Amino acid sequence: MSWADKDGIARGLKVDLVNLVLGAAGIQSRHECLPWARALHSVVNCEADGLVAMISEQRMQKISFCPTPMVEIETRFYFRRDNPRVSEILSIKKVEDLRAFAVTDTLSGPWATINAPDLPLDRVTNQLIALRKVLGRRADITIMNNLIAGDLIRSNRAEEEISSIPAVVDAQSLYHLGLRADLPGGAALTAELDQIIQRPEIRRAIDTVLAKYL
Repeated sequence: MSWADKDGIARGLKVDLVNLVLGAAGIQSRHECLPWARALHSVVNCEADGLVAMISEQRMQKISFCPTPMVEIETRFYFRRDNPRVSEILSIKKVEDLRAFAVTDTLSGPWATINAPDLPLDRVTNQLIALRKVLGRRADITIMNNLIAGDLIRSNRAEEEISSIPAVVDAQSLYHLGLRADLPGGAALTAELDQIIQRPEIRRAIDTVLAKYL
């Protein structure tokens, strides 16, 4: 969803969406790509002004989010098609069912952080490591959104090896633009940006941006 290229320049869906919406408000943004936990920490601790993220009660204590989501992406559970427990994986109905499996996820992975904070997970630093653990049969399941997973599965030529099911709760992950709560003039700016996000022409532009990454 965002990364730094070989020249250290931030790229990706989140970057494009922020540029689109803030650009419509006449605001130029400067992007920095950090590991997710550090990125969240940088906003909470006033080292950065905003981010694009899923909303949680904990995050709302320090971050003022635009109520209208910028984009909706599906979270899914990914697993090997030949996993000997595939029938059990397909029968997962609730979060607690995941405890029966070896599940890997990234540090501060958004779905698990919000929906399964007490779930024992094998936490890794990025989604590629998580996928390779599943491919290498060192984990049964990894939790990932379909945007990221699709790119990683294609790049690892694993289309025939990996299958998935929708996350059992909150499968549709809504990503919102948020500004740190104590940003001067932040409340008015958040309201203005939310109005921009709702504009029909901006919604069409967001769909065009998202289509580049699917």
